[in-house]
Amino acid sequence: MIRTPCMTAESKSTSGTAVWIRQATVADVDTLVDLVDPVQALHAEAHPDVFVYPVEPSRNRSFFADRVGQPDGYFPIAMRDARPVGFLWCRLQNRPANAFKKANRFLFVDQISVLSEARGCGVGRLLMQFVKDLAKTLDIPEIRLDSWSFNEEAHRFFTGDGFEPYRVEFWRK
Repeated sequence: MIRTPCMTAESKSTSGTAVWIRQATVADVDTLVDLVDPVQALHAEAHPDVFVYPVEPSRNRSFFADRVGQPDGYFPIAMRDARPVGFLWCRLQNRPANAFKKANRFLFVDQISVLSEARGCGVGRLLMQFVKDLAKTLDIPEIRLDSWSFNEEAHRFFTGDGFEPYRVEFWRK
């Protein structure tokens, strides 16, 4: 169990509250649905033509129920005061070699969400540390993730955590 003191947004001083990580189970599907909602809303606000919002809860339940517990997927949940305040979903990716690229193996962070009231408490860092530790345990040399161009807060977080851009996608509508 990883623990870190929580910095409160009001005082920026260490409170007695610890944040820790536990692995999600199928029993946590409703928790994951609740935790993903703010991120889905953010994305739908920026790109309503791409993202569904509000999402029918049964669709999200089905989505997570199909993925939690799969051998190539990991769903750490961040807890504070026995309450879920964030989660991350990452998947093990094994890409075979082809005519243009070498084979590679990496962890891909599909989603990360931290409730607004838990930001500044080290929750995101703990979730990312989970992925770094997992990569080390599984002897995986690389962690990848992506982020939509509008999400500058996420970009600052990821670059502050040592990630760097390596690929850019474009579209034309």
